[in-house]
Amino acid sequence: MVKLVALSRLTLAAAFLSAVALPAPAAVLYDGSNTLQPLPADQGWAYGTNPLIGPSVIQTSVPGGVRLDSTPVMGEMAGYFSLEPIFHSFSHPGMQPLDRAAGYIVTFDVKINSEGHASSDRAGFSIIAISSDLMGIELGFWEDRIFAQEAGFTHAEEAVFSTAAMTRYELSVAGASYALRAGGSPTPILMGSLRDYSPASVPVPDVYEIPSFLFLGDDTSSAAASVDIEYIELVPEPAALSLLALGGLALLRRRCGYGGQALLRRRKRN
Repeated sequence: MVKLVALSRLTLAAAFLSAVALPAPAAVLYDGSNTLQPLPADQGWAYGTNPLIGPSVIQTSVPGGVRLDSTPVMGEMAGYFSLEPIFHSFSHPGMQPLDRAAGYIVTFDVKINSEGHASSDRAGFSIIAISSDLMGIELGFWEDRIFAQEAGFTHAEEAVFSTAAMTRYELSVAGASYALRAGGSPTPILMGSLRDYSPASVPVPDVYEIPSFLFLGDDTSSAAASVDIEYIELVPEPAALSLLALGGLALLRRRCGYGGQALLRRRKRN
């Protein structure tokens, strides 16, 4: 009888673990060390410029990544879209739903070589992350700080931080909040609430109305930057469900009082 009870508890634990979906694996969206496909467009991103024809923006392959330089003409824009923004004709094959309830992390390695802006509300390099329900965050990068865009596209919370060195950033989104970490530190350098940018009147294409969307680049005519990008990765549902599974298993073990050694001891008694 003891054997059957112990085995049934093991079966229950296995059923619990199998019922809880494991988090999706990390998707590498861009790896600049790939010398055969060195540009983001080679690896699934849509590269766009404004103007479409004859832009002065310079995109070049550099050791370990790509350099995007919009400084020749401040009024021009360029960047990388996870979804082709005009006709939605193709999407990055590695993109997955950006579910803020489950949480997700966008990791990116970026260096700001130079940046200039004609408005304190604009930045020459930005990252935009829009969740599946259109709640998201846009962060602008200057040479000496990083700031969030308010829903009306004004300068909101900021962090004084030098962006001159190649740095790994982690943009975490969970629930109604975001947090930005840098250089592997567990402490966020910037955090705040997600915004809904979709009601704002912006020129076509309005990327803020695209669910589960990412953008990295220069999206304004009032600023410009030269940046190096080496790596971009997406982690959907980062460990939340797996931690839940492990916590549930630990609770089950405590309540049922079984484990590998306990099961062996009971078998010996019988």
